[in-house]
Amino acid sequence: MTYEMQDSIVVPSTPDEVYALISDVTRTGEWSQQCLRCEWDSEQRGVGARFTGFNRTPEREWQTTSEVIAATPGEHFALSVGPGRAQWGYRLRPAAGGGTELTEYTLTPLPCS
Repeated sequence: MTYEMQDSIVVPSTPDEVYALISDVTRTGEWSQQCLRCEWDSEQRGVGARFTGFNRTPEREWQTTSEVIAATPGEHFALSVGPGRAQWGYRLRPAAGGGTELTEYTLTPLPCS
């Protein structure tokens, strides 16, 4: 069983411009409520690249290691946290009337009971 959630917005930029922003994980702290910042673990980029996220809520602070699992410029960027504990991703497509429809989603396996 998997927990799934997604939401979409229209962004007044091209899919390539939006992809360039969301695939630069070092900027994640600019829009995330929990993630303060991310740092690449090596020079590698694209599928297989790993990075560390530094996170904070009022209750605690923690770090995560994530791996890029999808990297299609202008279309799809996704990562696996843990890896394997949860997936977060973004799907992009041109919006009717201009801009980009940006869909953020998460998939988290639920423990069997």
